[in-house]
Amino acid sequence: MDERDPEIERNFIIFMVVVMICLFGWMYFSARNAQKKPLPQQKSVVQETSPAKQEPAPEITEPETIPSQKPEESQPLQLAQNPEIEEKTITVTSPLYKIVFSNKGGVPISWELLKYKDRVYFPYEISLKWPPFKRVEKFTPQPVQLIRPELKDKPPLRSRIVVNGMEIQPDTLWDVEAKDISVENGPAEVEFRLTLSQGVVLKKIYTFYPDQYRSELKIEYSGLEPDPKQSWTELELSYWFEPKSRLARLNFHGALNYTGKSLVRFNTNDLNKKFLSAEKAKTNPQELVSYEKKSLTVESVDWTGFTDSYFLTAILARSDTPLKVWAYFDGTMEMVEDKNASKEYAMKIKAQPGAQDISSHCLTQLELYFGPKEKQGLEKVRKSLAAAIDYGKYLGVIAIPMMYALIYTNKLVHNFGWSIVILTIILRMAMFPITRRGQKSMKELQKLQPEMEKIRKKYPDDRLKQQEELTALYRKYKINPMGGCLPILIQIPIFFAFYRVLLVSIELRHAPWILWIQDLSSRDPLLILPLLMGLSQFFMQKLTPTTTMDPTQAKMMMLMPLVLTFMLVYFPSGLLLYWTVSNIIGIAQQIYVNKVSE
Repeated sequence: MDERDPEIERNFIIFMVVVMICLFGWMYFSARNAQKKPLPQQKSVVQETSPAKQEPAPEITEPETIPSQKPEESQPLQLAQNPEIEEKTITVTSPLYKIVFSNKGGVPISWELLKYKDRVYFPYEISLKWPPFKRVEKFTPQPVQLIRPELKDKPPLRSRIVVNGMEIQPDTLWDVEAKDISVENGPAEVEFRLTLSQGVVLKKIYTFYPDQYRSELKIEYSGLEPDPKQSWTELELSYWFEPKSRLARLNFHGALNYTGKSLVRFNTNDLNKKFLSAEKAKTNPQELVSYEKKSLTVESVDWTGFTDSYFLTAILARSDTPLKVWAYFDGTMEMVEDKNASKEYAMKIKAQPGAQDISSHCLTQLELYFGPKEKQGLEKVRKSLAAAIDYGKYLGVIAIPMMYALIYTNKLVHNFGWSIVILTIILRMAMFPITRRGQKSMKELQKLQPEMEKIRKKYPDDRLKQQEELTALYRKYKINPMGGCLPILIQIPIFFAFYRVLLVSIELRHAPWILWIQDLSSRDPLLILPLLMGLSQFFMQKLTPTTTMDPTQAKMMMLMPLVLTFMLVYFPSGLLLYWTVSNIIGIAQQIYVNKVSE
């Protein structure tokens, strides 16, 4: 008798059942797959066993299409090497700009605005540093560069392209027709081509217009059916800046993202503070390399870009494919040495278009704006772009009408300096009724000076009692002691609004006035206007009654013109022109009121 272990026998039976199920299952699914793909198997049978047998036409033509695609789809895309392609540049010129492209990545490596210069030359300069007077070395102003050639190895505008999982490297050489292009009589295109394996061709097409700072970027494909989950593009925009720049701290410099409702900002001042605090602590600035904690992610973005006081570089989405944007400081803090050997750091934006219908042979279609922040020009491209001109949430109520008034006046006199003079006269004359009321109030207070002195002597140690008696005196004669402050209070927001106009209005950048004032948006090179402003302020205060002040306060107020002169030495000359003219008119008005009051 066979004495086998029943446990082993049961396990053996289970094992055989599982094996049989797997075997029959494999045969079943193999048969099903064979039924789904009968044509390729028929072809192999026909070719191997009965080559002379005649088959119907559909059974011969279909197998040639399906197998020919299947092996190709299973193979990853590769770059088709072309040793004849060499690195080269193409120049695009219009009346507004000059752009140099490199076929290395198919990106712009230089972008100049021909109608705007980087600075203004004046042969002499006076400053508060020693020696105070110096002769400025002769130089020729150059066009403003939104993309500087020295950054060609780190191009500020580049694209990341992924097709069916294959990423095109940024240093890839694209094929392009080596000829310069002039954009004068109509739109012109620069087309970069890249050939991949399996006959796939990518195209990167830039379109330019003769009378606009707007351009278009389109990335197309042919020869494949891209997988939407593995095919996408991303644009990277960089902004290089010097953290210690005074102007960068005075005005917003950094990334802007417009979401259709509001602006989302990412300011370079975040890095300025970090840099300056490290400098005060005697920290090596290179230790700031690790500063990469703060970043910003914004979705459903209509346009994104970088701005400084006067210029904007922006990527604009199509209405049906809003952008997803990441703004951040480059974690490596790559440093660039310019001709002055000043250290610069990069803030970067990555903009990824939303999902779009790629069946139209277009991976990405975007617009670019590289140009001045001129309101009408921005609105012509896209109305929301004008939001990049930041006059301030509250100051804008005064600054925007003031800017329009200056532009209108400039059309009449063709000089923004004289426009400032005319506008200042109009403002002072419009405020004269209020000014006169305040000046009359001060004169009336002057008449009460003897009685006010009696009250002060009567209660020398009781300030509260003094104030009660003085208030009763004001009520008796119906005098408002604060009436003289009203004209000054009104002028304060006007002053700051005008300063904002000079700081962000491209129309006033490098606008000349007379003789030595060749740029109303920058400081007076000879410091004449600060001195005139200080003198006019001194005479203004001498004519203004100071009856409510004690002698110590009066002496301190007399020092104010000197303090203001030193404080405003480096402020825009247009602002000092406004203040000086305003003081001169104020002096004339005060003399008139004093004579009438007598």
